Amino acid sequence: MPFFRLTETALSMPWLAPDGKTLITCDIGCEVDSDIWKMTDDQLGALCVENLAKLVPDALRRYQGCRVLKTPIAYPVFLNSYEPDRLRLEQSTGVSNLLSVGRNGEFAHILMEDIYWRTRRKMRQLIESLTDQHSLTGNPMAVTI
Repeated sequence: MPFFRLTETALSMPWLAPDGKTLITCDIGCEVDSDIWKMTDDQLGALCVENLAKLVPDALRRYQGCRVLKTPIAYPVFLNSYEPDRLRLEQSTGVSNLLSVGRNGEFAHILMEDIYWRTRRKMRQLIESLTDQHSLTGNPMAVTI
């Protein structure tokens, strides 16, 4: 298959397709000026439908056209020039008690379950920090997670 990911976006965002229809995105990896990059929208649509027909036999009959978005730099991207900023963000947002959770620009495929556990860990660290600050000032503080 020429694509590395298919997404039926209307499953999570039904307003993107009329009732009884759907919308499928095909993500194709390529380099700027490669043969794929140089293809027209119609050629790319035909290439995708031809391969989708291996999965959905009547894909050509159902096909109503496509719109192509070409991006010269797309996910996943790791640019060395971003690394100092990414490392700073990983340590701090620069705003007191504002935490960033998630991938934080890492060059990694991190699942939502991992994000959940990262969020819990960061929240515990924040609570410990706030609790320590309050115990130093003598102000009582109650925290619940």
